[in-house]
Amino acid sequence: MRTNAVFIKTGMPGKLIFDYKKNKGLVYFSIALFGLVLLIMLVRAFVLEPWLQKKLEKTVQEKSQGLYSFKVAQLQTSLLSGTLTLKGITLTPNPNLWQNRKKQNYPNLPPLLVQLKAEAIDFRGLSYLNLLFNKPLELTQISLNKPIIHAMQMAKDTTSQPLHQKLSGPLKNFKLGAFKIREATFSYKKFQDKWHTVELDSFSLTVNDIRFDSIAYNDPERQYYAKHIEAYANQSNILLPDAYYRLKTKKVWLNTADKKIELRQVRVVPLYTPAALAKRVGNAVPQLRIWIPLVKFSGADFPNFARLSSLNINSFQVYNPRVQAFMDTKNFKQKQKKPLLHDMVQQVKVNFNLKQCNIHNLFIRYDELAPRATRTGYLTLEKINVSITNFTNDKKYMSAKNPAVLRGEVVVMGEAHVKAVTRVNLLDPQAQHIISGSIGKANPKIINPIIEPAYYVRVKSGTLQKGDFRMTLTRTAVTGTMHLYYDDFKVDLLSKDKSGNEEASKERGKEKKQTVFKKVLTVFANKIVLNSNNNTLEGKFKEGKINSNRRMNRSFFTFWIDGLTSGVRSTLGLNSQVPQSN
Repeated sequence: MRTNAVFIKTGMPGKLIFDYKKNKGLVYFSIALFGLVLLIMLVRAFVLEPWLQKKLEKTVQEKSQGLYSFKVAQLQTSLLSGTLTLKGITLTPNPNLWQNRKKQNYPNLPPLLVQLKAEAIDFRGLSYLNLLFNKPLELTQISLNKPIIHAMQMAKDTTSQPLHQKLSGPLKNFKLGAFKIREATFSYKKFQDKWHTVELDSFSLTVNDIRFDSIAYNDPERQYYAKHIEAYANQSNILLPDAYYRLKTKKVWLNTADKKIELRQVRVVPLYTPAALAKRVGNAVPQLRIWIPLVKFSGADFPNFARLSSLNINSFQVYNPRVQAFMDTKNFKQKQKKPLLHDMVQQVKVNFNLKQCNIHNLFIRYDELAPRATRTGYLTLEKINVSITNFTNDKKYMSAKNPAVLRGEVVVMGEAHVKAVTRVNLLDPQAQHIISGSIGKANPKIINPIIEPAYYVRVKSGTLQKGDFRMTLTRTAVTGTMHLYYDDFKVDLLSKDKSGNEEASKERGKEKKQTVFKKVLTVFANKIVLNSNNNTLEGKFKEGKINSNRRMNRSFFTFWIDGLTSGVRSTLGLNSQVPQSN
């Protein structure tokens, strides 16, 4: 028997579930709905998406007035879920056109051009209706996958207007839940420069809760309109100011929520040989090489820096750094005036306040080819530990009553233990600061590697039992006192051999014979000039007077050394003034 009903078996045989005859309208509606969805999908795939793709490409070119061309290999949309995916993206600027327009005084030229290639950009939470009716744009997420980004600085940005005030149309009061970049390759340079200023490899960025409005801009808990920023780079390569060195790292990590920055395997690499560097600077300067396994910043106030350009950091930690320096003062003169620590701090345009800084286990080797030397001398400073508190250029925190305090300890040439405390008002116009400290037991011969090549003098014997010092330094001079307790201090005055090399020490091989004249001078120096013993047992103790003018062409660190040298010279019976010659 024929029927128009549809029967589906359930637990009860022959029970009617759906009656086609009675629900014919529902069937037609379902078919029509399916057809409509299919039609929408076809229209989206073959009409809307191609049209939107061409519209985007054309809009970018028109809005940039030809400065950019934009190409998309594939565009995919979902009207229901509010997603838009662009695949195979290429954004290409035209710097030559920019330069031509600059010559023609075109208004509103962007100071920065960006070249972009990316596998895909995903937009999520997009309301097409809001976009259609020009309402403020809101998105839940924008993600950029494996982009290659090249930024070119075409001109200095002279505008002071905040970003949110520059936005208009749908971008005005724009809100974005999250912006993510994954595994990017990034570089930045000035257009005409030879080298990139910044290079980042495997760079990832996550920015959460972005609101481009005045409230977010002034929010003390936000930085650059965002609630939270986290950035990571597997490698970084940064050209330092003056383009003499590059700062390279293996890993860089920043997290504004944790208020931390971490750098690993830090290196400062020179771009020129010592001679080429000195020629470029026009002055004898040390060529530096620096290695630092780990650097940590904590308690960094990112919102304050973003809003007020004021950098506040609770803690700065440097672990196991190594510094190698070489300077040629024989072939290049030190002509330029060098700044003191005060000057360097006061020249920083950004307000900063570093509450605590610790340098752990620093090693320094300094090599110098002195004006009279025929070979390089050297000095090593090992196991340096430094603690610095209240290092700031902010008038609210820096004063004579509340100075920066630097506490340090060092082992000189692997033997002499020196401890010192420096109290310095970094904003004092006269640059006054006080250094006091102590010196442990050592053999004075340890300084031979640095004084032999430079001064043709060698320590022959002696024992330093202990010492202490206190000195006050200003912009022009250093004064103070030194107490050195030592016994049997004697020197040899050296001469050059016929080849031009100074008399070698035993460490270099055979002992060269002194000339008769040098022998006489040596005896005279040890017996008449020098105070060979300085201790309380013999009742001949002499307090050293620190009194010397500042050598303006030397660094502040050399100024400190000159103060100690003045005290040593005075104790030995020499003029306390450190020679002013190069």
